[in-house]
Amino acid sequence: MKPSVRMFAKIVFIAILLEVFLFNFKFWTTMTYDPISMSITNVGEGLEKKGDNTFLFKGSDDSYIEINGINEKVKNIYLDIDCDYKNVGGYRQLVTTFMTDEGNQVYYYQLPQREVVPNVERTKYISLNTSGVSNKLLFRLEYDNDTKIDRGPLNYTLTFNNIIINKPVPFFFSFIRLITLMFICSLFYAIRYNTNVFNLKIEFKDKKQRIITLLLVLANLLFLLFIYKNNLKYYHWDRNVYTNLAEAILNGHFDLPMLDVSNTLAKMNNPYDILLRNNIVGTENYAWDYAFYNGKYYVYFGVVPCLILFLPLKALFNYNLPVNLAACIFTGIYIIIAFRFIHTVIKKYSNNIPFFMYLMVSEMFVFCSALVPVLIKMDLYCTPNMAALAFTLLGLDMWLNSIDNEYNILSNVKIFIGSLCLALAVGCRPQFAIASFLAIFIFKNAVIKKVNFDYIHKKDIFSIVAFVLPYVVIGSMLMYYNYARFGSVTDFGAMYNLTTNDMTKRGFRLGRIPYGLFAYLFQIPDVTTSFPYLDQCRNFTGYMGVTIIENMRGGIFIFNPLLWLNLLTFTKTVKGYLKEKKLFGVVVAMNIFALIILIADANMAGLVNRYMIDFTWLFTISAIIIYLTIYERLKPEFIKPARFIFSLIFVFAITINILLVFTTYTHYTLDVTNPDLFYSIKSAIEFWR
Repeated sequence: MKPSVRMFAKIVFIAILLEVFLFNFKFWTTMTYDPISMSITNVGEGLEKKGDNTFLFKGSDDSYIEINGINEKVKNIYLDIDCDYKNVGGYRQLVTTFMTDEGNQVYYYQLPQREVVPNVERTKYISLNTSGVSNKLLFRLEYDNDTKIDRGPLNYTLTFNNIIINKPVPFFFSFIRLITLMFICSLFYAIRYNTNVFNLKIEFKDKKQRIITLLLVLANLLFLLFIYKNNLKYYHWDRNVYTNLAEAILNGHFDLPMLDVSNTLAKMNNPYDILLRNNIVGTENYAWDYAFYNGKYYVYFGVVPCLILFLPLKALFNYNLPVNLAACIFTGIYIIIAFRFIHTVIKKYSNNIPFFMYLMVSEMFVFCSALVPVLIKMDLYCTPNMAALAFTLLGLDMWLNSIDNEYNILSNVKIFIGSLCLALAVGCRPQFAIASFLAIFIFKNAVIKKVNFDYIHKKDIFSIVAFVLPYVVIGSMLMYYNYARFGSVTDFGAMYNLTTNDMTKRGFRLGRIPYGLFAYLFQIPDVTTSFPYLDQCRNFTGYMGVTIIENMRGGIFIFNPLLWLNLLTFTKTVKGYLKEKKLFGVVVAMNIFALIILIADANMAGLVNRYMIDFTWLFTISAIIIYLTIYERLKPEFIKPARFIFSLIFVFAITINILLVFTTYTHYTLDVTNPDLFYSIKSAIEFWR
């Protein structure tokens, strides 16, 4: 038997053992239980009886059912609940259990809250650890504040089909879990300390490697579509900001005449004061999160996504594109371009690395730079960010491919496309304008070579025109667009936003910077014992002033330890290696640019998860360049340890970022929008519950 076949057989065998015995642990430990059916004895006033074991749930604190006279040791409870509220994605009922036992014979003691999902059988089993015989049980039905926002009425009917104690847990065999276990085992085998998988060098023209890369890109796109299709929040809430802008432009307007402006709002001296505005105008009598200037509403989000996607669909087919679908489209484009961009960077500067490492580097860049904020909340706010990032990476890729390693110009067309994309990125989100300054490091040596050898020819004029023309044309259009709306060529209108605070008075405050650096870069997330094992951070800054603070998910340096390599930039050894490759300047610049954007975002807007998209990619690509530069200079005896450490970092970063996609985040995440899916995954992982 070939070694590869033998190893595959071992992986399959281990995965089957884990599936049968470990992940069905509850089956083996409960198979001797003697089930006892229970009857409801008392019902709280918050439940109105409608039939046998059927109640109207009113959501009050005394919505409970009680069971007396048990006189058994309760090892587990089977709580089979059905609900008349039907919706795509299912329903979850929050249940808090109270019970007595030999250690608490008179008064109830409270157990942690659990979620019962009617369509997920495994959630109906609640394991208990009691002290001897129990006499009473009480189940308090909690009102789910998150679901009320989008998912239905307060009053709904609950039916208790069965309440059984000490019920054996059935055998749950999951084919999807088995395949996942096989993949995980294969991955750990591939990244073992002495594996040979790293011996395959990257070959940029090898068809097999291209197919493997294409499959990995496809896997990322499928994961994106999976989350998009299953996070039902995307379909329940869709602000039509870009649709309104497209309609206005088609009718010859930059403002939005379809939005009515109340006379009270128009007469306010300062309509941006939210407390005053809500008091005078009312919360329902103005358009939230639009720019308001000189008595008219405008869209302050970048206009380019509207022009290239929303407007053509509106003009040609009268189709109002859902903004969440637009965010998904731009994110998919970003994934494809990001793989190409990393391919170009490696081909240009580190073409002697293993193919498997290239795949890991690409995946880490794609997944850890931008995907998490989008996958959690794929909405209007992420649309311009992802469009800008996609244009930026494509523009830089075109520039890098426009010159060879001897700094000769290969293609003016690629220079033109690169400049066009980077100019369009500014029209998506102005923060990405700083990426254009990377041209200094890409073309510097080509320009110096021309000047030193004094052979500037006519064709070089075309290169200059190809570089400058897109900026002139796109820049002129953006400046006209800004001037026509706000009387300034550089004013994109964000400060006139009718939002949570008066952005015209925010100003630049040094006091916001430390909190921004901490929250965006170094904050450690809350760790829990329940899937997804990470929780949003509770941000309470000591800043004594106005700023916006979201509950963050933690700092990017925590979720991707590779970024700590950026701190080695100025060490003697790393600095020397980078200078040999003429990469020291660009690495320093990317870190400086990232910090500039971070500080600007923290001041202009605050601590907001999606703003990580603006700068994380810069930190990530600079860290990748540093790692690959160091890797190529390692002595042979240090190569395998370096591969192993990088593999561990890769597994950690990807795992953490995948878990973040499932992290509870207000009413946008899967646990609320699609309980059937979320708790199916949770039950498949947490075999011990």
